[in-house]
Amino acid sequence: MSTDRVASIADHLAESPVYVEPGALPAEHVQSITEMVEDSPVPIYVVYLPLRYDDEFNGSAGQLLTLVHDQLGADGVYVSIDSLDVLTARTHGVSSQYDAARVAHQEDTHVGKIERFVELVATGTGEQAYRELRDSRSSSSSESFTEGVAAAAGGVVVFAVVGAIIWAFAYRAKIRRDSRRVARAYSVPAHVLDAVRGARSEAVTEQARSTILALGEELERTDVPPGGSALTEYRAALDAYDAAGRTLDRQQNLADIVGALVLAETGEAHLRRTAGRDALRRRPRPRPCFFNPLHGAAQRDVRLPGSAAGSVGACGVCAEQVDSDVQPDTLQVTVGGQDVPYYESGLEPWASTGYGALRANLVERVLTGQ
Repeated sequence: MSTDRVASIADHLAESPVYVEPGALPAEHVQSITEMVEDSPVPIYVVYLPLRYDDEFNGSAGQLLTLVHDQLGADGVYVSIDSLDVLTARTHGVSSQYDAARVAHQEDTHVGKIERFVELVATGTGEQAYRELRDSRSSSSSESFTEGVAAAAGGVVVFAVVGAIIWAFAYRAKIRRDSRRVARAYSVPAHVLDAVRGARSEAVTEQARSTILALGEELERTDVPPGGSALTEYRAALDAYDAAGRTLDRQQNLADIVGALVLAETGEAHLRRTAGRDALRRRPRPRPCFFNPLHGAAQRDVRLPGSAAGSVGACGVCAEQVDSDVQPDTLQVTVGGQDVPYYESGLEPWASTGYGALRANLVERVLTGQ
């Protein structure tokens, strides 16, 4: 990674809060963005350069912004656009700007997204614009539904009866599908587990990066819910996505890389609940297997012999192994040259939360730097 390039960007931002690679954006737009940033009561730092998967930042705007912030050391809102054309914002010492980012995502061009985001942050209207966007989508959905009902009312009654029967079967099938999808939370392909067991960090990192990028794309394609529990789950998915990106950007060991992957899986679990029915959201959110968070969701509680932790959630295989007095396939990490179970490693926030198996505040702890 070119530390000289990051240092050069940080030096530029120390003089002017907008860094745009020469020729990357039209000059008049750069001037407009700069004027809005300079008038903003909240410090904003714009970093724009075309990113690619094979570049020194791995196409990650989050990684770029983290390195620039670490070099510059100034609080504020840092914004860029990643290799998937997703606007990425990182906040340090100031309020989150998720609402502004979601609204800005609706713009078609890079310069449009950046200008809209900067405008919303500078004027403090991100939350209001987000509410208006949400309300307009909700209104459009209601109108479409009303029109559909009016059209259907002119149909023949027998079709309504047949339709009701079909709907009933489809409803039951959807409930079963939703349950299976939630049960698969936190499970990863076998080759990823093999890479974890072999401490092959590069392979696990690639899987984490792929999962995070896929989550970002899915968030981008998902309509923002109008409110209620669906909106709560959607916001939780956004938070988990942000936490996963930060964790991967700052990873120092295998425990961190697994943490990024678990956080991305957590975001996917929240997003599935966003699109699911209210009955699905009322169920407790699945948590990962305590012994290895990549085994899948915990199926039942088991007791740890001689441990003050008492009962912990375990996947089906680990639960059977505990019942048979067999040591489960526990996630091992290296500390001081020795491999130890991650929950005995002292590496935080993973050890004390069990990657979310013991405590549900994992995302919050990552985002607040605990």
